[in-house]
Amino acid sequence: MTGRGSRPTRSSPRPEGPPLSVVVATTHPGPALSVCLARLQEQREATGAELVIVDGSPEQDAVHGALADDATVVREPGGDVFRLRELGARAATGRVIAFTEDHCVPADGWCAAILAAHAAHPHTAAVAGATRNGSQDALVDRANFLVTFAPVLPPLSSAPGRRVPPPNNVSIKAESLAPYELIPGLLELEIVPHLARVGHLVLDDRIVVSHAQSHGRLGSVRVHFHNGRSSAGLPRRQVPARERVRRIVDSVLLVPRHLAETWSEVWRRPGERRRALPAMPWVMVLLCAHAVGQIAGLLTGPGTSPMALE
Repeated sequence: MTGRGSRPTRSSPRPEGPPLSVVVATTHPGPALSVCLARLQEQREATGAELVIVDGSPEQDAVHGALADDATVVREPGGDVFRLRELGARAATGRVIAFTEDHCVPADGWCAAILAAHAAHPHTAAVAGATRNGSQDALVDRANFLVTFAPVLPPLSSAPGRRVPPPNNVSIKAESLAPYELIPGLLELEIVPHLARVGHLVLDDRIVVSHAQSHGRLGSVRVHFHNGRSSAGLPRRQVPARERVRRIVDSVLLVPRHLAETWSEVWRRPGERRRALPAMPWVMVLLCAHAVGQIAGLLTGPGTSPMALE
């Protein structure tokens, strides 16, 4: 295990370096992280992938019990997930950098599928994979999943639609990240959306993770408020008044638009309809929370909302 300082500079990918770096951000290391890393162990050995754990927990050595001996650890006590992913990208030395989360379980062959997808698209900057729901018992958990991940339910088309793939299963060629001076939120909220818009992000449903997360009813409402506030308030930049007004109007329209888009994504996948339909009222509630959060982020900035996300 290699310890890194809390503010590493962006590492340069080396031709002789690892073909893949897997960045896992964790704010509350626990059993889910151990499951994630155990699933990655054999895959990393088979592909020569580098593992970068970015630990934002306040407890010293909180992740050590889950780690392989060759893992790189970057510690930033109190860091939010946007800051942690930024630090992970800076510390990674692989030619491709893959991002996932501590509550995601990669499918067998995940690392190999990422490398195969990038080899098949050598001139494309980024590849996003599919996400399955690992928390199906409660209606609010199904809704929590659908609000964010409906567009990346398998099977996938080859190109993203209007909504950008979330950062739990995205990989980017290091050379495509090199020109950017990374700051918290830039990767998730500007770089990946830009790559999707200009046709430099493709989808590949051979790359699959299972997302397992349950917050309960009130917790889910809170998380989607904080997610909306963070996404609207980051990166921390001055937004012209006219653009702020346009974004506020867009936030008001978010609920009906995303509700329709979510159901459209479910309808394209007949196997998901029966599970999704009873959860749609909760989808609407969580979208309302997200929209209110976005408006708050546009008016007051992200505040402490990034710290509430995992």
